[in-house]
Amino acid sequence: MGEMYAPSWIVDGFHFSGMAPYHRNLGQEYDENGWAHIVEKESGFITGAKPRTNRVPRAGTAPGSYRGPSSREERIITLEGRTWTRTRQDRERAELALAGLCANPDELYEFRRATDVMDQTILVELDDAPMVEMINSHTLKWSFQFAAPDPRKLDTTWQQPVTGLPTAGSGGLDFSGGGLDIDPLYLDFGEPSQDGSVMVGNEGTTDSWPLFAVAGPVINPVIFEPATGSTLRYTGTIPRGQVLWINCAIETQRGVPGHGVFLDQSNRRGSLAVLGEWPRVGAMRTGYYQFFAADYNGDALMTCWFRSAWL
Repeated sequence: MGEMYAPSWIVDGFHFSGMAPYHRNLGQEYDENGWAHIVEKESGFITGAKPRTNRVPRAGTAPGSYRGPSSREERIITLEGRTWTRTRQDRERAELALAGLCANPDELYEFRRATDVMDQTILVELDDAPMVEMINSHTLKWSFQFAAPDPRKLDTTWQQPVTGLPTAGSGGLDFSGGGLDIDPLYLDFGEPSQDGSVMVGNEGTTDSWPLFAVAGPVINPVIFEPATGSTLRYTGTIPRGQVLWINCAIETQRGVPGHGVFLDQSNRRGSLAVLGEWPRVGAMRTGYYQFFAADYNGDALMTCWFRSAWL
């Protein structure tokens, strides 16, 4: 019978495995520190985050309640397992390291879970004191509880389609006559047209928001979503070599704060007009965005950074 595949986890630089080494050859499972971290129980990642309902009882003797829009609470994730070590000294170093997991209270840490089908990530912080207990001279037992303020699980792979400003195309062979003479040694097919658009797809189960990067030189760039009419209109010039970042999500993406607009490191939120809603892509849907500007420049580029999201 073949080996059963198990998930793996990465949190704050620690690599955890789902395959118990004591069923095979423990010596092959140790990392460079002489540790083998094995997850024996996981909860909260696979299941969806708890709903946050919005219901108000009806007045008087009227039955039932009035219902408003509902959302999801933060996600709570628990990992329980053991760490095997080569030596007693390795165990003592593991005790200190595990007790300091995700220790910075000002930071959210990437929690990554991978299988042979999915590779997903979420940002977490500690939700309870870490439990680390010595079982014997070479073994530790531990339990960690994390909270993810944004409960969505995101694809670790970023889609990043790129487009320039729209062009109509030019030159090329003329097929409008009675025929085409293919005797010449070289044929000129002209410059192809470019519609200035990009498309991304959300394979997940909940909404996800794009992050746009506009590289200069370009004057007064515009990003337009035909399906909804939503428009991001920036007033100003982006010089050559600089990039305007527009984050449509309320969470930080790739270091850009939620709903942040930055020209390199300078805050330019006041220069962006959002007409309609911030662009987003629903579950199992595609997003289509067009790139325009006040003047055409062939070097101007717009990149749409996007990831699928699951609850």
